[in-house]
Amino acid sequence: LDFDGSFQYSKVIMVIYTGNTLSQPYLFPNPVSGNLIKMIIPNQEKLLAINLHDKAGKKIRIEHKSTSLNQFLLFVPNLQKGVYIVQIETDRGKYSEKIIRE
Repeated sequence: LDFDGSFQYSKVIMVIYTGNTLSQPYLFPNPVSGNLIKMIIPNQEKLLAINLHDKAGKKIRIEHKSTSLNQFLLFVPNLQKGVYIVQIETDRGKYSEKIIRE
């Protein structure tokens, strides 16, 4: 509705969802405030390894559990506040994601 009381309809378009469109792993929440991070990888990929490094590059032990074919929980109960890098290796490549611990 415009100021003068007139209105105009917008063009209607159809959107078709064709499934998982992730092109790389997705981590959330970020920033992290709790003890868990959820990770989703593209459906077509198989997880090979997950590594966590602090800002200085030191590798930190991390445990993970699969909750479905492409979803995982990462357990991070002892992380201090700061910036970390999660390195994810799948059968289709390697990915790095920065996370922040609050």
